Amino acid sequence: MTEQTTDSAETAKLRHEMRNLEAQIEMLCRLLSEGAERLEQIVADDCAPERREEAMKTARRLRRATETSRSIGD
Repeated sequence: MTEQTTDSAETAKLRHEMRNLEAQIEMLCRLLSEGAERLEQIVADDCAPERREEAMKTARRLRRATETSRSIGD
């Protein structure tokens, strides 16, 4: 194998790994977003006001984490 062929193969491998990582990040972001939405649904119906506020803060943190993670992939 020539050096150029080796570099091309390594570049292709790295691109493939990068696409896999981007897909994993997107999947995790979707899970976080769904978790935040579900948390809001649960607390809206079944929690005392002080617990509701704490849960809503957690949901906001999950959404911020999602937004931050997605912006890293851009």
